[in-house]
Amino acid sequence: LGTVATPAEAATRRLALEQAALRRQFLPPGRSGKIVALDGFAIFADQGNYAAGIVAALADGHYEARERELTAQVLRPGDRVLEAGTAIGIIAMVAAAVVGPEAVLTYEANAAVAADARANFTRNGLEGIQSKVGVLTNRGQWARDPGPANFGISRDFWASRLGADLTEADIVQVVPVPRVCLEDELARHRANVLLLDIEGGEAALLQAADLSGVRLIMMETHYARAGRPAIDALMRSLILQGFDLDLARSGRELVVLDRSQP
Repeated sequence: LGTVATPAEAATRRLALEQAALRRQFLPPGRSGKIVALDGFAIFADQGNYAAGIVAALADGHYEARERELTAQVLRPGDRVLEAGTAIGIIAMVAAAVVGPEAVLTYEANAAVAADARANFTRNGLEGIQSKVGVLTNRGQWARDPGPANFGISRDFWASRLGADLTEADIVQVVPVPRVCLEDELARHRANVLLLDIEGGEAALLQAADLSGVRLIMMETHYARAGRPAIDALMRSLILQGFDLDLARSGRELVVLDRSQP
């Protein structure tokens, strides 16, 4: 799964990332906004295109605060991470600070926000993170329909989602996005960790997926999007596959499942 860093090496890597963030305070050409600091990373907050709530959450440090904290806690040096739902890339960067950028592969369906994530990776010296545009589907889904998926882009990019259409008040555009087989990407990347924030898509993605090589899943669940029966069925399925629900870390729809404990 890769070379395991010593605690001293991990600390040195994090310090180097923090120093790089301080050096890279440039704004994207033609964009209005500001650079904010989160966990030592420099993040562009686009005041022209991001919803006010997103900009405020970035500025005050609340943006994905619990996810950032847990990512740093649950990952181990040597892990290899596959993330779905990159958004502007902060969770991918927190993961890269633990496991190294080359050990992180991340997918985002919104091409515009994926481009902002890649710019944030560059800004922080983390170009080694593999960032792709696409929608992950399990092998059964992909075999039935390998064609593009329709993805609804919300005014608040963190609420963009599959299955949405222009009749929903927050959806401003529906775009076709390539489907990618989850199991193929797990094997190709040799990933043993899944990080998911895909606005309800987690139920359909994982319910019938082959997760035999995965030791850890951290995901945001979405009763409001997927429905409680679908999320409850997913949780039962994962527990039956040997995943333990980490009650000490899970809460408020953010779930950590681990099957590496004795």
